[in-house]
Amino acid sequence: ESIDFSESVWGKILLKNLKEEVLDSINGLRLIKTKLERYPELEKWVLTVGSDIDNLKGLYDAIEDSWDKAFLYNQNLKFMTWPSDKKVEHQAKDEAQEERTTIKDKIKKTVSNILIYDSDNAYRDVYAMKEVLEKLKSVIFEFDRAFKSKKKERKIIDFNDIEHYALKILVRKDENGNYVGTDVAKKYREKFEEIAIDEYQ
Repeated sequence: ESIDFSESVWGKILLKNLKEEVLDSINGLRLIKTKLERYPELEKWVLTVGSDIDNLKGLYDAIEDSWDKAFLYNQNLKFMTWPSDKKVEHQAKDEAQEERTTIKDKIKKTVSNILIYDSDNAYRDVYAMKEVLEKLKSVIFEFDRAFKSKKKERKIIDFNDIEHYALKILVRKDENGNYVGTDVAKKYREKFEEIAIDEYQ
């Protein structure tokens, strides 16, 4: 029996981000619903947005449960059609439609980029990429070694080197593998209260 993809490192990260997006969408829809509720003649549009909220609450609960539950829920997720009634002309209705469309499109795009397939296929995809990524990693490390060597030969450093060497002067690992300040860092800590760094330079 395969482990649900939500238990994997990648699944946890993806679902955490997705849950945040779903909550943002629910909150956005609640604001729209509150605006529409001020006008009794807009009741059917209030019900539509209420249905959207219920849909996304269901998706949130499915995400909390498992990857496969979320995947299946999304497969059957349908938003109600925005009611068409030319007799009711109201600015709040038109504004709500525009805001709702923006939220709906954004969440649909996010979900469709994450819940692409079920657990088995998600794992299959990750394992298929593993070999390629291992090779890519070794190429990057090999290039880095060769590049450092050439720079050392020519006695040159680039901007990234300056950043890394500055960090090495200030930070080291202790015997437990934790990052701690060096003696140089301690001296600077006594000298300055804060250091402002302009990232554009």
